[in-house]
Amino acid sequence: MTNQFKILGAPGRYIQGQGAISLLPEIASELSPPALILADEIVLQIIQDDLRAGFKSANIPCNFSQFAGECTRAEIEKQANDARALNCGVVIAIGGGKAIDTAKGVSLALGIPIIIAPSIASNDAPTSRLIVVYDDEHRITEVLKLPRNPDFVVVDTELISQAPPRFLIAGIGDAIAKKF
Repeated sequence: MTNQFKILGAPGRYIQGQGAISLLPEIASELSPPALILADEIVLQIIQDDLRAGFKSANIPCNFSQFAGECTRAEIEKQANDARALNCGVVIAIGGGKAIDTAKGVSLALGIPIIIAPSIASNDAPTSRLIVVYDDEHRITEVLKLPRNPDFVVVDTELISQAPPRFLIAGIGDAIAKKF
């Protein structure tokens, strides 16, 4: 049936540019703070201090959570429980595909908006509503779906440019492998 139609799935809003990550407090305030900011250890080292200052300056409450490294049901549940305990109304993913998918899992579990700020250009996870869930041996166990594409995607070109080149090469391969 859908073969007859062209379907476009896109984020609610897409923002791109150098320093765009600095807009996260303003964007979060449009949704439902407090925010849970989910990122891996390396990304947290790069952005946490500046983001904490930005959220504090904007008087927007936020909490940081370190992503464990694999998008599993257990990691999604742990992060969702933490967000629920903190009464978070929006989740912000900053990182690569697995951190992003984990944050999408939190968004799905809690029914809250999601903002995605990719730190690498290796795949289409930032704009997709799909959530690829793995087991601890990195085998895909399921693919979940958000009811809609992410609310915001914020691409900070300065942050992306700091990623190792292999991620950009992977992104080119990912784009070629997909039918648009």
